[in-house]
Amino acid sequence: MAPEASAATERSLLGRFYFAETLREIFNLIYPFQFIYLFLAVDKPEWAVLPLVVGAVTVLLTEIPTGVIADKFGRKRSVLLGFALSAVAWTLVPFATKFTGASQLVALCTCFSLAGLSQTLYS
Repeated sequence: MAPEASAATERSLLGRFYFAETLREIFNLIYPFQFIYLFLAVDKPEWAVLPLVVGAVTVLLTEIPTGVIADKFGRKRSVLLGFALSAVAWTLVPFATKFTGASQLVALCTCFSLAGLSQTLYS
């Protein structure tokens, strides 16, 4: 491949990368609103932080195992699986808020745990 073509391809890929990173940072602004949403949606407001903690602990515990998965099966498959799992997790959150009592907390923690696992698959 000619150096000019290689540089053009690299610039094209870098453009996509920077666009994706920009979108990711914009969507990071959503994180404070997750707590507000949970505070308003759960039966007991003091439960609002627990799903967020479960998600963070899941990220902590699964970062290395999911890295091994990415090494074994390929980065592309890992990222696609992570995005698909993330879509499922965030789609289930509004349904999880429909439960009542402790089952609501368990359902929300499960959703946030899936979201944390998905985050490690594409990190």
